[in-house]
Amino acid sequence: MAPQVKDNSAAKAKATGLAKKAAADSSLAILGPMFDPNAEYKAKLQECIKIIEGHRVFGKNIRTMDPLPLEQGFMAPYDALVCEEKKRKKETYLCGINALWADPMRSPSPRVPIMDSAVEDMAKVFMKDGPVDMAKVFMKDGPVIQQDERMDLAFPSNPMTPSDEAVRCSPEEPQHALIFAISQRIEEKADEKELKAWKRLVLSFPGCFLALEGEEAIYFHLTNSRLKPATRAKAVTHKTLQLIFDIMEFKRMMEAPGKPLSNADIAALYASKLNTEAEDKKQSRTSPSTIEAALNVANNILKHASLRDLILRCERRWLQESPFQGIYKLQELSKACKHSVSRMLWVMSLTELRVLAGHMASSDFTVRNFNQRGSKQWVDLFLKQLEMKNWLLTTCLDGKNLPAEIKLKVREIFKSPTSYVEQLRPISEAANVDLSWQAAWPSSALSFIELVEQASFNLQGGDDHMVRLGLKNAKAAHEIIQEYSPFKETLQAVDEHLESEMKAAREKLSAAVVVADDDADPGSGGQGAASSAMGAPTKTMSVQLHLFFFIPDWIPGDVVQESEEMMQSAESDETVRQQQHVQRLMKSYIVLEVEEGKTVTELAASLAKHAAVKVEGGADGRGGNVLIAFDVNTYGEALTAPHVRRAPLPMAMLQKLFQSVEIARHGTNTGEVSEGEVYAVLNGGRIDNSCFSKLLGTGPGVGKKAAKKVDTKCRSIMVTLTEASVKQRKVRVAQNRVAKVRCSQQLLLWYNPSTHMPVKTHKHFADSTSASDVLGPFALEAWNKLPSLTVEEKKAWWGKRRVAVGG
Repeated sequence: MAPQVKDNSAAKAKATGLAKKAAADSSLAILGPMFDPNAEYKAKLQECIKIIEGHRVFGKNIRTMDPLPLEQGFMAPYDALVCEEKKRKKETYLCGINALWADPMRSPSPRVPIMDSAVEDMAKVFMKDGPVDMAKVFMKDGPVIQQDERMDLAFPSNPMTPSDEAVRCSPEEPQHALIFAISQRIEEKADEKELKAWKRLVLSFPGCFLALEGEEAIYFHLTNSRLKPATRAKAVTHKTLQLIFDIMEFKRMMEAPGKPLSNADIAALYASKLNTEAEDKKQSRTSPSTIEAALNVANNILKHASLRDLILRCERRWLQESPFQGIYKLQELSKACKHSVSRMLWVMSLTELRVLAGHMASSDFTVRNFNQRGSKQWVDLFLKQLEMKNWLLTTCLDGKNLPAEIKLKVREIFKSPTSYVEQLRPISEAANVDLSWQAAWPSSALSFIELVEQASFNLQGGDDHMVRLGLKNAKAAHEIIQEYSPFKETLQAVDEHLESEMKAAREKLSAAVVVADDDADPGSGGQGAASSAMGAPTKTMSVQLHLFFFIPDWIPGDVVQESEEMMQSAESDETVRQQQHVQRLMKSYIVLEVEEGKTVTELAASLAKHAAVKVEGGADGRGGNVLIAFDVNTYGEALTAPHVRRAPLPMAMLQKLFQSVEIARHGTNTGEVSEGEVYAVLNGGRIDNSCFSKLLGTGPGVGKKAAKKVDTKCRSIMVTLTEASVKQRKVRVAQNRVAKVRCSQQLLLWYNPSTHMPVKTHKHFADSTSASDVLGPFALEAWNKLPSLTVEEKKAWWGKRRVAVGG
């Protein structure tokens, strides 16, 4: 009988609820006492109030003045006795008030951002209409004044002092717009008649006192007044960021200490008192999913200042037309970026700049496009461009022989889309950026800047279709750059410029060495003396010294500079010549290629650049055979049992090296051994020997049935060692058993049957040839003469490729 599975659905549901609650609670961390999204806005508003109070028409006491009487104003003024009677009966009281009684700096929702651009637009409308036309609107409506054209206040606790206790419970934007308009007219030197008209409007402003008791009642009245108002909707209707902060503030206000509210509880509170008919159905606060989405956005996005400031900047610039409007849009964007701050910042910054430059519409950035492919998919496109940028500024740039200061400048420019437009390509034509530094840069560096722009910072989107094609074909970022136009052509141009610049540098150094050598004494023991000893003319050797000065790609530019400085010192001439000789030998016989960070295709492309890798063997041995050796025994770790221990390179790395060599030599990865080439592995151990056998289709660990290629043969040769040299390598010696010394290692050769291997006389055994399956004996070097590394050095040498073994 199969075991029964315990039903953990209740526990899972409880855990899910706790996780959601924890996420919601953590999102309130951004509502700390130091956070104020309106700090700059309030400072500007305070300055405008000072301008009004400082003008003689208004005076310092303008905020505490009584309303004008009916014959001087527009409405019947506030009456304390009437107000007290209305308050007792809980009736609405409409009258003329002082528009500055309610403190402009105070808000029922202090942490909800105010869209200053919308308020400034409203102030411009006020200035265009003027105080007289605004008053006519009030008089035309008579006793029924539109809610968003009046100021709603809660009844004061003491009707005799309304200016001290006035609590505004309507949107603050109309009051602020009036303050901005008056201060602007004062700064524009408006005449006294107009300013007195503005003062008359301030002191006879339509106010409505309501019977609202408690913070919750004031909040819901204010919130309902923002839902689809008759006029001024652009300024007072909450945008996405305001809506999220409003939900968070309401949650904080309603939660009792130690008694958190769930998303369903908050939605139920909204449903009980919110005007649901006017609420946006797409993101209604009466839905628990909307509350959850808002708190998720707050926790994943808004708690990060960089993301919060960017969204707020876009909303203040475009209001309802911001590309980041919508709670669910921000939530899906966070999921698409896997909640990574750097990814979200990159996607949002590129979106903002493209919309600002006019090459992308805000309506194109929709939730529907997050999860589909095609020309309207933006998030995956931008993220792939981020990967391309990261590869270009790390792996690719590190591999280019450019001066360190140029690399630093390139990384500084392309650090982010913002730094790109600030330092290289400003969007505004009026912006001036100093680009004089480009005049001193080599062509290779300028081409590299062009490559990064094409790949990741093209705000016009001219090459987006190629990146989307790479996405469709599941290409990695570096593969798109190396295989798709126009990126690959630009990358080739960078390499061509670098090659020509390095050639010019080598010629310059060669000329310097020739001059130095002509002045040297041939008998001083320098290079001239060496030339004479070989029987060659000293002058001829000096002319050919440019061969010693080939600077490999992996030598930084500062080494070249050091070489020039060293040549200027007579004391280091001999050292310099020795370094040149070593460089010449290394370049003649050794090709160094860095494997780290490269795919099989990239490593094969790097190897294919060298003629030594692509050399071919001749038929019947006339051109010799090509030996491809994999010495997997180098720098092993184990001190015991070397015949069974694993090589320090993991199997996946061996496969990568083998496949890259095949592609570099033959252009394809077939696993076949061509005529004239021989693959050799010395002491690979059981596991790694079988690894190569499987790659080549025959050999140890591969039976006849599993053999893939009958045209590849495997030959095993025993390499013997002298007993004395092996004993000096032994660390432990068995005491209680028959002493034995292993003096042999296995050498495996894979070759094509058509390959001609000439028979040569054996070096060690008399009357023996290379046709035998034994070589040696060879004497091993003493262990203290071998290259040695500590464990820490070995870890740094191998890095992630290190495979630890016992012994």
